Amino acid sequence: MFKRVNMELSQGRLLENVVVYLIIASLSVCSTSVISVAKENALSEAESEPGVLLEDHKKDPAGEGQNTDPGTKHTPLEDPPFVVSEPSVKVDEGEGIDGMTMLYAGGAIGIAAIAIAAFAGGGSSGSSSSPPPSTPPVGPDLNGSNWLGFLDIKDSRSVGYQNISATILQNGSVVQINTSSTLDYAHQFNGSIDGNGYMLMYDSVTGEDWTTHYSKATAGTVDLYDYVNDFTEMDRMLLNR
Repeated sequence: MFKRVNMELSQGRLLENVVVYLIIASLSVCSTSVISVAKENALSEAESEPGVLLEDHKKDPAGEGQNTDPGTKHTPLEDPPFVVSEPSVKVDEGEGIDGMTMLYAGGAIGIAAIAIAAFAGGGSSGSSSSPPPSTPPVGPDLNGSNWLGFLDIKDSRSVGYQNISATILQNGSVVQINTSSTLDYAHQFNGSIDGNGYMLMYDSVTGEDWTTHYSKATAGTVDLYDYVNDFTEMDRMLLNR
């Protein structure tokens, strides 16, 4: 297959990986930000509530007020009043990134992933029909998706006739022809062309070789033939533009 086709496939896989990584990153940031927002809300509610009442002491922690005279009866101390404590957790509003900012960041990453996916889809669909050649064509320039013609199949195993359209990709001397054929074969051809327009192509289904038997290819005509039925007849594909 063409080096360009392989390169496009590699670029497509790379774009897919980038999109996947961006989507994972956006989900991670969004989930983290949601947790952060929930935590901040919970802490804000905790700050606004009254302090927690400490459990009253049943013993005198400092030993004050105890009767040290062994001859007298110990008088129990009165319970100290309830004490209101400060909240045990405080929110430092001046540090870090708040949850809403992280949520916005996650959304931005997600939008970027969608944009890249759309761009990649548009680019791949456009390049599949007629990608620019990376090497100047050898012989006539056959590149294009505006070829029209017919298939005349004489092979006794799959006789048929069909009007077709075709796209030709040429990279230097390497040529690929993709047709709209719905017959048993002649869907795709891969091969080469020389500087005089002579073409040797191979059917992707049967492996049979097709050549410009009667006339060389030009920028406007490709006429390919293949011997069948013990070399008594020939299949033909004629394309013009």
